[in-house]
Amino acid sequence: MLEENPELFDDRAVTEIPFLPAQMPARALRPDDLEWRPVVHLPETSQAFHPSTEDVERLLKLQRSPGAVFEYASTLMPGASFIEQGRPCFGRLSLLVETGGGMIVGTEFGSGAVAAGEAAGRDLVKGLLKAGVLPEKLMIGGSQLQPVLAPLCEALHIKLRAASRLPALDQAMEALTQRFAGGMF
Repeated sequence: MLEENPELFDDRAVTEIPFLPAQMPARALRPDDLEWRPVVHLPETSQAFHPSTEDVERLLKLQRSPGAVFEYASTLMPGASFIEQGRPCFGRLSLLVETGGGMIVGTEFGSGAVAAGEAAGRDLVKGLLKAGVLPEKLMIGGSQLQPVLAPLCEALHIKLRAASRLPALDQAMEALTQRFAGGMF
């Protein structure tokens, strides 16, 4: 289409992206079939996640594991995407890993269109429920998620710490990347 319509982008802002129509026509595509959308910046991650009262109550019923340390990350998957409402969407992977043995105790994969802080908090709740225990400490990479997860960790009496390295999580991510690359999924 671009070869036949070299002026396709001439009257468009750099921040506009063409999308194919949700319903493809039964003919060759034309420029007027495209839906132009602006690039939407993701909201800041620093907005605190406040869990529901019900989630806090369910989590506080879990067994506490003294000395247990979990590593956690919630990140957009580079190059990994799926179709949501007929449109491509980057995926977000949240991973909760037990530091001592390197076991993945919680994974969530969802839409990258959900606000980063909301996704990180919601997915941490799900991960802890899947793990079935509350750790003494939760390690996160850098400090970006600290203000987001602080209210949840305070309510659960979990020490939240930022770290420059998360070796168990890095190893788990590497294993998952190899499985994705190897066609196991």
